[in-house]
Amino acid sequence: MDSLTVFHLARELDARWRGHRVDACSFDRVHSTVTVSAAGFPVCFDLDLADVRVRVVDLPKSNATLRDYSVRRVWAPEDDRQLHIELSRPGRFKGSPEGLATLVVSVVPLARSARLYENGKENAGLLRSPPPPAVPRPLLSDEAILAACRDRDPDRLLSGRWMSPRVAQWVCAHPQVAIERYRLLSSGAPAQPSRYDGRLFPFQLFADAEAVDSLIEPREEVAVYPAGTGAVAERRARVLARLQEELDRAAGAPALRRMADALIALGNEPPPVMVPLTDGAATVPARPGETSAVVAARLYAEARAMERAL
Repeated sequence: MDSLTVFHLARELDARWRGHRVDACSFDRVHSTVTVSAAGFPVCFDLDLADVRVRVVDLPKSNATLRDYSVRRVWAPEDDRQLHIELSRPGRFKGSPEGLATLVVSVVPLARSARLYENGKENAGLLRSPPPPAVPRPLLSDEAILAACRDRDPDRLLSGRWMSPRVAQWVCAHPQVAIERYRLLSSGAPAQPSRYDGRLFPFQLFADAEAVDSLIEPREEVAVYPAGTGAVAERRARVLARLQEELDRAAGAPALRRMADALIALGNEPPPVMVPLTDGAATVPARPGETSAVVAARLYAEARAMERAL
């Protein structure tokens, strides 16, 4: 789940829950899920799946967690994959200050978590702590978008705010409207949810996607399958295939670094067609007008991305 989806999911939950009392809240450390219900609308955040899902479930059993609290607002920091549910409850005695709490749910791939903070203190009995807030990436310029479209290289947009691989591909798919598409998603315009390949997206990112009303999976469409069969097995196979593809690509990081090392010494000279490496000569993937130093900087960035993937 990318930062754009989390942003619009927070908006939807805010519209449903704001001002309503919490019906129930439960945490499952074994299955890495947290379920919150307000206004009779129980939602489960399943952090254990390869693709985090948020779905409507049956109302969990009530317990002391968040008793007497109401939802003040639900929001997500800009260009971050953390969702904040802010809550409050009346003071225990007349004239005493109200109680405040925040439930932070993180869907950051290597730091999925849910943590409750009450009156500024961390509740240590729940799921692990979320990561620190992310710094929003810069907004993309029109020139950067047009250059990525011209070179048919959507990955160049991933350093921009709200970008993810699928969103970048959508922006670049039709160069004539690429700038308008990016302005739409970065303007905070209302979501236009869609479903594609079993996943929900905040906009129509695929031509044959199905338009839907919500970024939350409805209860009736959530099925339980025996482990290793049916939809679960297919999903697992797709995830493993994607991971293997990324792993295979990341194996080329050392060669990219060696090529960048060879080019960086040439400075502003035009890059050669080939450079010698320890395991043979390699073709330099230079773009028109690039100097050797610029190519080297791009190759270093690609190598770092591969190493992070590993």
